[in-house]
Amino acid sequence: MCIRDRYQRRVHGIYDSLSVRHHRVHLLDKHLRRLEHSASVARIPFPFPTDSLVQKILDLLAFAYTKATKEDLLNLRFYLSSGDGDFGILPKESVLYAVVVKGHPYKGTKLYDGVSELIIKDVPVKPPILATIKSTNYLLNALTAVFAKERGGYLGINVDNNGFLTEASLANVGLVNHRKEFLTPKLDNALQGTTLVRCLEHMEKTLLKEGKLAKIEFKDITPEEAYESSAEFMLFGGDKIVPVLTLDGHRIGNGKKGLVTQALQDFIENDLFDGEEIPVQKYAK
Repeated sequence: MCIRDRYQRRVHGIYDSLSVRHHRVHLLDKHLRRLEHSASVARIPFPFPTDSLVQKILDLLAFAYTKATKEDLLNLRFYLSSGDGDFGILPKESVLYAVVVKGHPYKGTKLYDGVSELIIKDVPVKPPILATIKSTNYLLNALTAVFAKERGGYLGINVDNNGFLTEASLANVGLVNHRKEFLTPKLDNALQGTTLVRCLEHMEKTLLKEGKLAKIEFKDITPEEAYESSAEFMLFGGDKIVPVLTLDGHRIGNGKKGLVTQALQDFIENDLFDGEEIPVQKYAK
């Protein structure tokens, strides 16, 4: 990537990433809709018609599988840059980059069993125009994660100017209270994560009917409400539902993974078998 690229120089770029396993692309349609929304807000045109992007993605992944097994977890990342700006402020011709990575930086039993987390109040909240799109401007996210790690947390959870929870540095946040209500912060200052969207679909279709949940609501959530919840978790990466066992030193529920958390983990694991099929035979030897 050229040093003059505005993706780096002016952080005028967007990106998205998605999980790939079992020769299937997980939640491809949701990721592409989010990418198109982010591009529109950031005023970055696609360098080619978006309806051709699906086939380009499938071809790239088919080639990637010549170096991976069906059981490997792959991570597809694509970056849309406003292009080479000659060190100026105005964009020129947009460029789309794509890369496939084997594995994921966040993995291991800790993510499945649960973590201790912290609310980070000394990092300012993102303005809505940045918070609600998948922008490459991740400085505040990175600082949140760094401060959390330095203080014994995991990803770190932000609050807005009124003290309400927004999101973690890389994840949406959800909790279940003692009335079996699933609560998640309003999306005024948070990204609408595809993992959250997919889990909400499952909650509405299954968990409400089974009686595991009584209600689903986007609302302003105070730290105190989070401390008193019976279960809490972070949702990200397409396939990660990470239980929060303690928050700011407060034990969440009984200090163990909740029933709803387990149900969502099981659902997402099975959901990875669904999705757009990759034509791996195209490059098979």
